Amino acid sequence: MDYLIKAALILLVATYVASDDFDNLGTEFVLTLMENQVMGTTEYDIEVFITTYKSNSVSVHISSPKWSSPKVDHTFSITAGQVELVKFSNDLRMVGTEKSSKGILIQASDEVAVYGFNKEKYSTDGFLGLPTDVLGTDYFAVAYYPPTE
Repeated sequence: MDYLIKAALILLVATYVASDDFDNLGTEFVLTLMENQVMGTTEYDIEVFITTYKSNSVSVHISSPKWSSPKVDHTFSITAGQVELVKFSNDLRMVGTEKSSKGILIQASDEVAVYGFNKEKYSTDGFLGLPTDVLGTDYFAVAYYPPTE
């Protein structure tokens, strides 16, 4: 019995030491945006906010490497406590079940956090960007399926 407790404790410690601490800070992000419910004309741009806790100047470059209509190419610098708002055309949203190259690549010289809004009248989605170093290979899509009338 004593052997089992020691083995379980060693396994628990080894698992904890081997695990990485995942967070939402990183130097590279890839964003894609789902279609949003549009009531009438499309009115709002996609809003992405980028901030850092680093006291040194962090250079950030945002691009759309595989998409050119409209092309995204924006560079700026931020320091601790600053929040940079970058707006994108809502043409970068996915439409239905299309297969597309609509993606936004964010690269930074040091750790930043990325969050934003994909909004339309009566329909707003907020998101937190996860850096590429914490992404896995198994994903679950949670979706609402309306009942038939």
